[in-house]
Amino acid sequence: MTNNALIYRRPSKWPIAAALTAAVLIHLSAVAIGLHQESPAILPTATDPTIIGVYFADAPPTPPDSDISVPPPGPVPGSRFYRT
Repeated sequence: MTNNALIYRRPSKWPIAAALTAAVLIHLSAVAIGLHQESPAILPTATDPTIIGVYFADAPPTPPDSDISVPPPGPVPGSRFYRT
């Protein structure tokens, strides 16, 4: 006489194998990225505006007028902190 409640049935092994495979792939890719060496940066010897598209200005831009009125800081009309 066999009681099925007492017999342990192990689940299939493929989810465990898939998780282990994914973990190994993640770790191997992290190691490969960590070991990757880039070539050192090369600084340009001279700045040529025709090659890199930089336009040098003859004079600095004029600043805006200093008499522009700026509202004082405070609550904005329509907000819940605004009092009429």
